[in-house]
Amino acid sequence: MMQFADTALENLWDEICVQAQGQQSVFWDVYESYMQEVIEKAVEKDLKEYERKMIWLVSSGFEEWTSTCYSDDEEDVYKELFVDGFPANYDVSDICHYVYRKLLNAAGNYTNSRIESFLSSSYLDD
Repeated sequence: MMQFADTALENLWDEICVQAQGQQSVFWDVYESYMQEVIEKAVEKDLKEYERKMIWLVSSGFEEWTSTCYSDDEEDVYKELFVDGFPANYDVSDICHYVYRKLLNAAGNYTNSRIESFLSSSYLDD
């Protein structure tokens, strides 16, 4: 069993959760880059086209697109947007950003005994 930095944390997810809930370490930018890279690869390689399009529909990119292009007529949005029942136009970076925000939200809310022990310990006092 691997432990991180001589703590009770067992894996990378524990470490990310601790940092999302407590204090970000000097390595946070490395974790952040790694998470974003994994998300980008997964979105582009593992998701089907319709899955990417459906996620884009709940992203802030979709909200911005509709409010910028079609703020006056909601019916025009649907005429332009839906060609085959799915959005005709979307940005993969919007999807990646949405997934990243959801991941950080999950990390901020997830806990287990190792995370609780670490957060209540003197590690944060150093």
